[in-house]
Amino acid sequence: MEPPKLLEGIKVIESASVISGPFAGGLLSHMGADVIKVEAPGGDRFRGWDPAKKAVTPSFEVYNSGKRSIVLDLKKDAGKAVFKRLVESADAMIENSRPGAMDRLGLGWDELKRHNPSLVYCYVSGLGSWGPLSSQPTYDAVAQAMSGLWSQFTDMSAPEPVGPAMADQLTGLYAAFAILAGIQNSRRTGTGTKLEISMLAACVAFQGSNLASFLYEGEPVSKRTRAEMSQSYALVSRDGLPFAIHLSTPQKFWEGLCQVIGKPELISDPRFSSKRERVKNYELLRQILQEAASGQEREWWLENLRAHDVPSAPILTLQEAVVHPQVKALGIIDMSAAGGPRINSPIAVERKHLGAKSPAPLLAANTEDILAEIGITTGEIAQLRNDRVIS
Repeated sequence: MEPPKLLEGIKVIESASVISGPFAGGLLSHMGADVIKVEAPGGDRFRGWDPAKKAVTPSFEVYNSGKRSIVLDLKKDAGKAVFKRLVESADAMIENSRPGAMDRLGLGWDELKRHNPSLVYCYVSGLGSWGPLSSQPTYDAVAQAMSGLWSQFTDMSAPEPVGPAMADQLTGLYAAFAILAGIQNSRRTGTGTKLEISMLAACVAFQGSNLASFLYEGEPVSKRTRAEMSQSYALVSRDGLPFAIHLSTPQKFWEGLCQVIGKPELISDPRFSSKRERVKNYELLRQILQEAASGQEREWWLENLRAHDVPSAPILTLQEAVVHPQVKALGIIDMSAAGGPRINSPIAVERKHLGAKSPAPLLAANTEDILAEIGITTGEIAQLRNDRVIS
């Protein structure tokens, strides 16, 4: 049985490109919302981001599956008029242009709320729409760098970019959450809301406990801070394979680990007997654990750690993770989807993950249907196409 469409009946207009805004729209689409992607002539520039010569590239697919596409030239009056008609019947709108760009087009919040007073208008920005650097162009690495997030994943004396687009995706996640809250408020009060989620603010807020420790205690934060406080260890076994242990706070995990490494005397060792002492002596304990890890192969460690209920896992490459039995059992990746593998939503209903109802759309694939739904006739559509307002 297919999982329910939790947001069925919700319509979202997405006038956004690249990752942050489209990721928010994608999350809503996976939960059943009708997300209409409004693209400029030529389309979202992320369509051609991958070197793969495909009509829909993998990177575009992952953020845009399940949506519908229409091309509108918003620089033309007729295009603006169509956009306003789309918004009239929408619950929410997402945009991530430079600050003030939609206002200059006459399609900002002040104008659109006149056409739909209950509209939830979500603006996804880079560094925010106010402040001394608000007009600066911003992408993922800029927000990571300025927020302090990057510093917790790299050696600051020789910094290197980090893996996935964390700033973009964190911002999109916060935006989707905010949109749902805005829709609930709109339905309760009948009044729309303008929301703003900046990549910079999202990255600052995401740092949670590390940020709080610095603010309240003044302690410098580095890439080791969280590891020490959470009692996380990355170790390498005799066969050269890495694995992770996360002791957290419960004493039983520490006691179980001591039994597994064959050193029960460490349980009462005053240097390690409490979490506070283990945090203080983190490096010494890490060395002891690494010495022990070198004595057995990784599979032995994982089997025995599990037997003693110690939180642990192999440290896998992405290639290894997608074929791990537990990942496969969850069904987060649909290998049988039409058009190739598809990443489902992490949200599951009765053990069935929510996912896109269709692949990412080809450019302007749904133009006629979308326009017909808002009462634009076949003749009017032909005229719009002749005037190059639509593609």
